[in-house]
Amino acid sequence: MTRYGALAVLALVPLVAGGVHGLGARWHARSLSAAGGVAIAYVFVHLLPELSAGQVEVEGSGLIPFLERHVYVFALFGLVAAFGNQRFALAHETERAAVAIGVASIGAFLVGYSLASRDDAAIQPIIFFTIALGLHYLVVDHGIASRYPHTYGRVGRYLVSGSVLAGGAMTILVEMSPAALALVLAIIAGAVILETFRHELPQAGSINFVAFLSSAAGYTALLLALGE
Repeated sequence: MTRYGALAVLALVPLVAGGVHGLGARWHARSLSAAGGVAIAYVFVHLLPELSAGQVEVEGSGLIPFLERHVYVFALFGLVAAFGNQRFALAHETERAAVAIGVASIGAFLVGYSLASRDDAAIQPIIFFTIALGLHYLVVDHGIASRYPHTYGRVGRYLVSGSVLAGGAMTILVEMSPAALALVLAIIAGAVILETFRHELPQAGSINFVAFLSSAAGYTALLLALGE
């Protein structure tokens, strides 16, 4: 899969996320739980180990000389930022839709940039990154579409979709160093962990644990078998 093909796939996800309900209640729960399992497996089995290699790039660059374990600090930042976004949205009822869509757009922009950057070796092979992040954003965007159907359907999905493409286009104007890209991916990894469980755990009675476990185990086995 080419980078541009992957960008097109990830840009398509927000446009179709609201349609998962059409699968029916039973398959709706299974599909979202399976998507979450794949995303979590990818982050823990592939992305975080790759970030440990990226740590070498960060230390050698002098980008943040006063911090050790830079990439893990930034992964924690991504997780905390996603949690802070949730708390802010809960405290500001009238702005919840705008906050949710805005944060999703920022995340989509960062993913688009990472995907289109030629120096980002951590996301190779691209097809695994695209599958995992595509399924993750299917869960996240579907959650936003379910809570704010009017705002998301009218404006939000196009804004998030366009943000993926805008992030990809930004690589033409601004080229980050491998060290900076490692930090961006760390933020994405932390946010993915929090967002996946945030959309699964509050609905523990309606999710399908077998689908979640099976997809996580299957994707882990695939990544390990292929040496990824």
